[in-house]
Amino acid sequence: YIVVSPASPDGRLFYEGAETIIPAFLTQLRSDYRLEDTLTIAGASNGGISAFQIATRYPDAFRTVIGYPGMLDRSVMPRAFLLKSMCTFMHVGDRDAWWVANMQAQAKALEMRGVHVTLTVEKNQNHGLKAAEINLSNRLFDEIESCRH
Repeated sequence: YIVVSPASPDGRLFYEGAETIIPAFLTQLRSDYRLEDTLTIAGASNGGISAFQIATRYPDAFRTVIGYPGMLDRSVMPRAFLLKSMCTFMHVGDRDAWWVANMQAQAKALEMRGVHVTLTVEKNQNHGLKAAEINLSNRLFDEIESCRH
């Protein structure tokens, strides 16, 4: 795996307009690493919102989208159908009431639009999931692998 974690330019969040750098970023990644396959995009919290925003804006580039936690911003829901071709995974801590409620509602709304979503509510976790405690890193890679076929 090649894991890249870009920083948003000028302090703007990717879901607030900074996603416009993504086409050039993807071109550079494909050139530097000779990538030919579709990619996985993932993020936590604002990064998770950004991951979903970017996935719906550039759907041909991605095979998998993961939010831990993360979901589509309401303003992007009209483009939710673009996730149909992707594996979509959402993780949220059970002690993170606002995110749990909103991610559960969104998972249902996405499924009604034909998007296959796997939502996992992580036991004894807050907003910042403690990956080591719940073996999240390994499970995320398993999710990515499950979509390679």
